[in-house]
Amino acid sequence: MGLTLVPVLLHPKPQDVLVIGLGSGASAGAALAPDTVKNVDVVEMSPEVVEASFFFAPYTGLKYKPIPGRDGFNWLDTPRLTLIVNDGRNHLLLTSKKYDVIASEPSNPWLAGVGNLFTREAFQLSHDHLKPGGVMCQWIHSYSLEETDFFSIVKTFGDVFKHMELWCVNRRDFLLIGADDPIHMDIRDLRARMAQTRVKPLLELIRFDSDEEFLACFMSTDSELRNVSKDAPLHTDDNMRLEFSAPKALYNTVQQMRSTQFEPDPEGIANLDALPADERRAAQQRLDFSASGREHTRCAFEHAGNRIDHWSKALALAPKQFWTVEYADFIKTALSKRPPEVAPPARAAFIEAIRATAEKNGVPKALEELKKHNDGGSNAIDVAELAIALMRAAGEKQAAQKTVFETLQQPGMQDDPNSARLWLAAAELTLESDNPNLESAVKIAHRADNLAHSKGEPLDAVGRIWLKAKHYPEAYNEYRFLCATNPKTEAFQIGLADTLIGISSLPKMRADRPDVVLRKLRFARRASREAVKFLPLDASAWLRLAQANWELAKLDTASADFHKSEALAALEKVVELDKAKSNVLGKVLWKAGPTAAQILMIEDEFKMNASDFVSLWAEMLKR
Repeated sequence: MGLTLVPVLLHPKPQDVLVIGLGSGASAGAALAPDTVKNVDVVEMSPEVVEASFFFAPYTGLKYKPIPGRDGFNWLDTPRLTLIVNDGRNHLLLTSKKYDVIASEPSNPWLAGVGNLFTREAFQLSHDHLKPGGVMCQWIHSYSLEETDFFSIVKTFGDVFKHMELWCVNRRDFLLIGADDPIHMDIRDLRARMAQTRVKPLLELIRFDSDEEFLACFMSTDSELRNVSKDAPLHTDDNMRLEFSAPKALYNTVQQMRSTQFEPDPEGIANLDALPADERRAAQQRLDFSASGREHTRCAFEHAGNRIDHWSKALALAPKQFWTVEYADFIKTALSKRPPEVAPPARAAFIEAIRATAEKNGVPKALEELKKHNDGGSNAIDVAELAIALMRAAGEKQAAQKTVFETLQQPGMQDDPNSARLWLAAAELTLESDNPNLESAVKIAHRADNLAHSKGEPLDAVGRIWLKAKHYPEAYNEYRFLCATNPKTEAFQIGLADTLIGISSLPKMRADRPDVVLRKLRFARRASREAVKFLPLDASAWLRLAQANWELAKLDTASADFHKSEALAALEKVVELDKAKSNVLGKVLWKAGPTAAQILMIEDEFKMNASDFVSLWAEMLKR
């Protein structure tokens, strides 16, 4: 796909387009596709490139004519296209013409003389040659380029354009989109532009012909880009940093830019509000799945976690995505060669019996019964873990703390991978004590995570501690890392949703940055929906989907009714799943508060603090 296809579709009615750099001619050909385009100026400084582009004519649609006196050589001769053999900056310095869209695709900045097309002055020249409402598109890559240099270009671009966006159109190829006004469109307008006679076939070639797959290319908003690039240096004609740093990175890149650090928010640019409710619901789900699938693809490309696990997730979420289609056979073959997965061991039978005793006869009686099952050997950890959970549910925190640390002092227990969850309980109790110590709790949680990792069973102990302490940014970083490195553990998506909802609940964030809060909540909805996709019988996943939509209803007032209906639909699924399991929601816990046994059931089933769950449930039931 020529890079111009994105900006010409983002502009409502492009007529005059400038393409800097001909290359194969794909971008020039794509610029001619929209019905409204009257003229495309292509600036290319190398005649040899023009001649070589002839060999790509079957793919670009450009027309050529023989060069007189030079057998076998051809020159561009395409209607509505004007070729200008010149340097891109020289052309802009010499012309008074203005454009609706300018797309710059020079060669890589490590080549001598190319860096001057990425400076502030170069971007300013392009800006000054845009018509009102015009759109600038700058190609940028992350391969063989230091992260600092990538963000230097981003910051420099943002220093000229009031609004910018980042799109990802290939493995490590990106487009910076700049304009003086925010780019936002009705999804129906985008569909109409994509359906144009000459545009649709180009999108079909790369399987971007559905609105969800096209919008899944959207990577980052203006506010996010300015935040991540705020410490990068400006690139100017006077310092020409790229001219020196880019060649070094070609041979020794210390840190490439990781696209997985962004929070793609396609709904930030494509408005779904005007769609009928049923159509919007379907479009939103497709968009969430495509965006999640694209994130797994990027993780696979950037070697975050197991690549096959990411590819299999991408294939399940977005089977029509270009890269999943291209890699489908490879993914299926790789999966077929894997040994069958071993199901986790079933919970010991006595555990369910003790839980039933706690519900029927109370926690003291359950603890008495539990002592009978402690053989001091293989089941000691299970017994201790359940005893601690019962004590905590009954409010006996000191007894629970004594039990956990006495158990962990037993011979061999300190380094036993099976004790990881006991260490997690110890970390949580450290935070719940009369003298809570967050630093100690995090340290203990790290031990839990390390022990679990040594057993090949990733745990989110540190993330849980940060969440429990309401340190949401730290919890967010932990869960983003866990989701990237452990794609098969869907429960981490639930933790990620919790952190995003937590960040969005901060009063200062809601007051100062409502746009960021909306982005976080849509991300939480997407993470929850992914969890629901792979854990359809998990009530905790459905609960997060309900919660994310419920919070969206509070902020997105124009669509409050839609978000509420989505929240309540997910809530109905929570009730349905609970009835098939513990039916704790059908018990009388709302009259006098949950019993200790019910607290245990709530926290086990919904993966949420019982008091937080009761508050959320009561709020949502009020409608």
